[in-house]
Amino acid sequence: FDGVFRNCVVMMNGQFVGRHLSGYTSFGFDVTEICLFGEDNAVAVFVDATDNELWSYEGAGIYRGVRLVKTASVFVPQWGAYVATGDATDPGSVKAEITVRNSLYTPVECVVKNEIIAPDGSVAAQAQNPLRILGVDEQTLHWATALDNPVLWQLDDPQLYTLRITILLDDAAVDVYETAFGVRYFDFDAETGFSFNGVPMKLKGVCCHQDHGGVG
Repeated sequence: FDGVFRNCVVMMNGQFVGRHLSGYTSFGFDVTEICLFGEDNAVAVFVDATDNELWSYEGAGIYRGVRLVKTASVFVPQWGAYVATGDATDPGSVKAEITVRNSLYTPVECVVKNEIIAPDGSVAAQAQNPLRILGVDEQTLHWATALDNPVLWQLDDPQLYTLRITILLDDAAVDVYETAFGVRYFDFDAETGFSFNGVPMKLKGVCCHQDHGGVG
C-alpha cells in the first residue's frame, strides 16, 4: 500500500493481517500463510480518519497505488536495497546495502549478483557475492564500488542509474530487484548558501497537502 489515510486495519479472507497508523507512509504485509493459492481472495481495508496528522483537511481512504507482490522463497524484501553515492570529492563512489530473506525452514546457499546500469543502458559496475542464509532468516550484504566519470543527476536533466540485484540459486535466477538512484552532491555554505553539484542555487518549493486542490 503506497498510501492509506489513516489508522487502517487490513483483513484477508476474514483474518487479521495487520494495522498501519500513519496516512503518509507506505507499508506492506506478508500474506503467504493467509492467502488461498489458485483461488479467489477477499481483501478488506478499514480506515478511521477521526484523528488528524495535519491541521488541514486530509481526506480518507486508499489514495495511492496497491499491488500484490509475488516472490520466490529466497528474495529481496520490500525496501531491501539502499544506495548512497559520494560527495564533491568523489561523486562516483557507490555504497549499497542489500538484504536477502530466506523464507524456507532450511539454510540456503545463494549468489547475489549486483549490476549498476548506466542511464544509457550499459553496465557500469558489477559483482557477484556468495551468501549463506539460515532458515527463516535474512542477511545484509554490503557492496562498495566506483563509477568512472559518472553522469550527474541534474535538475534539468535527471539522469538515473539502476541497481539491479539478481538472486541466483543453483545458477538459476529466482528473484530480480531493481532500485533507481541518481549521482549528485550538495553543500551548505555560510557565504554562498546552498550549492548543488558545485553550482550555487536558490531553494524553491511549494506546500502541497496531498492531492486536494485548493487547500494547499
